[in-house]
Amino acid sequence: MRSKTKLELLNNTAARYNINTRAVNVKGCCSYITEDGKKCAIGAEVRNPSKLVNGGVLNDYVFSALPKRLQKMGLDFLSDIQSLHDKPINWNERGLSEKGSDRFEQIKSAYNL
Repeated sequence: MRSKTKLELLNNTAARYNINTRAVNVKGCCSYITEDGKKCAIGAEVRNPSKLVNGGVLNDYVFSALPKRLQKMGLDFLSDIQSLHDKPINWNERGLSEKGSDRFEQIKSAYNL
C-alpha cells in the first residue's frame, strides 16, 4: 500500500508496525529492508528499498532516490516519520506505545493533518 498523502503515510506507519515487526537489523539499527525482508516506514513505500543506502532521509542521496510523491511530502516530515519508526520507545507488542501515540499526535499537529 503506497501512501499518497502525509496523513496516509503517518497512518500507514502506525498500522504496519509493532515492536517486533519494525525493520531492525542484527545490530539493532533500523534498515530500509532487513535480510528477512522487513521494511521500515520509508522502505515500505519504495519499490526497491535495497537501493537506498544506510543513513536517514536527511542524507541527500537517500532523499533524491525517493519517489517524487514522497519527496513532495518534505524532508522534515519524512524525517519525523523515520524517527517515529526508528525509536523502540514508540512501539510495544500491539503497535504504538503511549510515547509513540503522543509522538504520532505531535506529528499530526505539526503538519496540520
